[in-house]
Amino acid sequence: MTAISDKLMPSEKPQADKEMWPFEGLSLSAATMLANAASVALVTCIVGGALATFVLVRATNVREFHWNSAKGDPLARVRVLEAEVQKARGAVADADARATQAQAQLAKVSSARAASDAQVQQPPAAARTAETRPPPVKPNGSRTLTDQQVQSLVSKMSPFQRHHVTVGASPATPESALLADQLVQALKSAGVAAVRNDSSAEIQVGAAQGVVARYVTGNERGEQFAKSLTTELAADGIAANATGGLVEDIMQALVKQGRPINDPANEWVVVAIGGKAP
Repeated sequence: MTAISDKLMPSEKPQADKEMWPFEGLSLSAATMLANAASVALVTCIVGGALATFVLVRATNVREFHWNSAKGDPLARVRVLEAEVQKARGAVADADARATQAQAQLAKVSSARAASDAQVQQPPAAARTAETRPPPVKPNGSRTLTDQQVQSLVSKMSPFQRHHVTVGASPATPESALLADQLVQALKSAGVAAVRNDSSAEIQVGAAQGVVARYVTGNERGEQFAKSLTTELAADGIAANATGGLVEDIMQALVKQGRPINDPANEWVVVAIGGKAP
């Protein structure tokens, strides 16, 4: 019975040799390596395809954006140019208005100058009398300033506003102290930063004859102040002179350190009111 069954049923032989063609000759390790390589290649292709698709989509979007921008550029430029033209028109109108205003002011100044020149050429009789009138005689040779002289001094020194000046009596006497106070008040009225300090005048100038204005040698602003002050006092009959050499050693050291001699910090002037000059 068994023999008959064996004859009737076909034998089950493995068909692996036919199914594995054409790799039937590969060893297990070679087949494994080849399968791994195929897997890597497949994954690489999938990733590469996805990346290429992403780059294609993004690049297309950017290209379309640039195309759209290029199409709109002319209109945008026209708008910008129109805005700039409007601004330029506004600036021109503003400049015209300022020019008109300046011309009006210039006409006023010219008129005022012409009137002033006419007054200078033909001064009134009172003014001519004042110009030729001799200065008032002061009792006992006093050096005190009259109200008219004080006003003249204020006008003369007003261009030196905020100029730092020290005024002191050296030597200090009732007469020199009175003149020192008058000078301080007149200079303050002119806007000068004047202070009274007898000790400073004594140290920086010493016992003076007449009025001595000492400035920093080489400082143009300080020299101008000193000479303007002494010239005005001399015109009022008060002996006065300007001289350099104020804090000479200190100034030389500062100049060597790099501070310019005409630096505003070097404009200090010390005015000493000494005794009456013989």
